[in-house]
This record gives sequence, C-alpha cells and structure tokens, in this order.
Amino acid sequence: MIDEFTDVNSGEKEMWKMWNLFKMKHNFVGDKQMPYALNQFVNSSGGTIVQRQLVRNFLVHVSGFFDFGVISQYRALRAICDLRSLLVKDPKLKTDFSSSVQKQIDFAKEQLKQK
Repeated sequence: MIDEFTDVNSGEKEMWKMWNLFKMKHNFVGDKQMPYALNQFVNSSGGTIVQRQLVRNFLVHVSGFFDFGVISQYRALRAICDLRSLLVKDPKLKTDFSSSVQKQIDFAKEQLKQK
C-alpha cells in the first residue's frame, strides 16, 4: 500500500516501512507510547538509517510526529541527537554518513551547473 503513493520519494517509503515494521513488531499502538517507541527505533535501527542514506527522511519522519502533536519538541530533538550520537560512537557509520553527504553535495553542484 505504501508503494502506491506517488507524491513521496523512495526514501520516505522505505522509512515508513521500517517504522511500521518496528511498530508492529513491538506492538506500539498509542500516541503516548511514541516517544519511547521513537527512542527504541533509533537505538535499534539508527545504523540502518545511516547506512541506507535515510537520515533526511528520518528528520522528516520525526518532524511529522512533532507537527501533528504526537511528540514534543524535546522528544523530536532528543531523537535527532540520539541518531547523531550513533555517528560519534561508530567510526564506520560516521564515514558512511560523510560519504552520503558528499554525494548529495556533488549531486547538487551538478544540478546547478546544468541550469
């Protein structure tokens, strides 16, 4: 069903799938559980998020929770900081992330040259 959406990119779809599978596996069902669920999601899937170059999609995902009042600003920032702390602790993830960012910068530069 998620794959049928046409107004979102493949990274957003992948993030939704990861989140939904995580949520179903751990039986999180209510908004009250979302701050804890998000924390656990970052701890268990943060490395995968970085490796699959889904960090921006994760930020959009967390922002959506905040925008709809599911989590507080503090919890949104905490989730983002927790993901970032994984980069500090794991040199491989940090390298993967740096490489991903550099690819995005190079792509943006190429797009600007074509205009």
